[in-house]
Amino acid sequence: MPQGVSGVTGLLGDAASTRAISDDCTRLSGMVVAAERYLDDPSHELDLRRLEPTNAALLRCKDALWAIGRDRLRAAEGIAKLSPGVPGVDGTAVLLSLHQALSALDRLEVRGRDSAGVEVQLTGHGLDALDPALAEVLASRAEPTFTSGAARLADGVLVVVYKAAAEIGELGDNTAVLRDAIRSDDLLHTALSAGGLPAWCSVTPGGPPSGSSRNPTRIHNRPTKCLASGASRPPRGASPPRCSTATWTTTPS
Repeated sequence: MPQGVSGVTGLLGDAASTRAISDDCTRLSGMVVAAERYLDDPSHELDLRRLEPTNAALLRCKDALWAIGRDRLRAAEGIAKLSPGVPGVDGTAVLLSLHQALSALDRLEVRGRDSAGVEVQLTGHGLDALDPALAEVLASRAEPTFTSGAARLADGVLVVVYKAAAEIGELGDNTAVLRDAIRSDDLLHTALSAGGLPAWCSVTPGGPPSGSSRNPTRIHNRPTKCLASGASRPPRGASPPRCSTATWTTTPS
């Protein structure tokens, strides 16, 4: 199965095949469990010389099924929750970065974090800075301290921030708020569909909620080349665009 953006794009574009793959993973996982139970039974009739190779083969099957079910299919499901429609290839690349960042926050929340946020920077979005309707939207979301939902467009870069904080709540509440905010943000999804996104997307730390005295902690920062499919290459001699995927959470002071 293809990995990364191409694999996720294929899954998002064919719901019937995605369900079939999920069903096959469930069925095959059950078969692997049954085979392990058989081998755990001392009365099994398998030649002992074949026992070790068989166990190794089962382990490879489990690894493959985990990669498909918990990585590929989960990524497609996570992206679907971030978008009201099926995005294009480049939009999928952006949402995949967001999904990975939010998944990192999900895993970290068990350590007692009570607030979280992400900042998204987009270029190549095709938005017209001179469009009066866009200017009105940006004016309504202009916030110098960049509280949750704040947005700005400067030098061709669209910057949007999503933040959540809850003193009391269940694990996963903060990222659920962030996912809902991303999914319902018409400005972001317009940007993802307005142009070819020929440059890059950066998901970076957004800082703690405005007025918060909590201590921000960067949990994931992995710079990678993030040139979208079909992108225009940078001019010769210019530094290639970079995509740093990072998020932050906070703990009480």
